[in-house]
Amino acid sequence: MRHTKTARQKTGLDHTVQGLPRFSASSLATRSAQITREVMKRGASVITKHDEPTMVLMSIERYLQLERAAGQNLDLLTQQFDQLYTGMQKPGVARKTIKALDL
Repeated sequence: MRHTKTARQKTGLDHTVQGLPRFSASSLATRSAQITREVMKRGASVITKHDEPTMVLMSIERYLQLERAAGQNLDLLTQQFDQLYTGMQKPGVARKTIKALDL
């Protein structure tokens, strides 16, 4: 039994992959049909090496969901940045900013 926290525990990886089926890397090589069935049923599975999660194998549907969600966030951030940038281009904003930062 380990008494020190591993890197995956410190970063919250255990919580993130909790509930996903786990397979060792060697099992991936020898039991690919069974693992594929689990991935298709659950959407994803964790692949481990020496009992440490090393990757997540996921269905294309799950991957596309993640990509769409990431794209939406990026679009929103881009829109917010553009609004802030436009506001910073108004006359007098630079002078007010410099004055506010002048200690």
